[in-house]
Amino acid sequence: MSAIPEVPAAPTVSRTISIEADSVNYVNENKYTSASGNVIVIHGDTTLRAESLTVNPTSKEINITDSFILNRGRQQIYGTSLVYDYGSSTAAGSDVGIELRNNRIKGRNVTILEDKIEIEDAYQTTCTNLLNPCNHITSKRMTIYPEWGDVVNDHAVVYVFFLP
Repeated sequence: MSAIPEVPAAPTVSRTISIEADSVNYVNENKYTSASGNVIVIHGDTTLRAESLTVNPTSKEINITDSFILNRGRQQIYGTSLVYDYGSSTAAGSDVGIELRNNRIKGRNVTILEDKIEIEDAYQTTCTNLLNPCNHITSKRMTIYPEWGDVVNDHAVVYVFFLP
């Protein structure tokens, strides 16, 4: 008697997205899905929040044009627009902000990859109260490696305030 071999199921996390919203519409002729009102998209360990977005299943892209919050693991990135590629779990956004430990980071454009976050025209500060020691860093490009907690600034200027 021969046994039927067991074939493990293919992982579906990277191919599956979940959309919750006040309104979700699927347009059959161009195969786009649009969602509006308190939109939440879950893809693996990534959660997107927006007021509205469009999903293109052909290109595997989610397009947000009004504002977004992206949570991935312990990272939170917010900004004005985002294109999230759920096929590769990468994203590109604009006018972004990030809270990283006690640093507030802002930048013009962001590229979010699996292992790093790259921000153009970046501004980073630890200052919450100018009476305490703090610093500002501006740079042409900032690269954050979340797994290691490293931040690399290219073409940077560092301002240090209130040295004791």
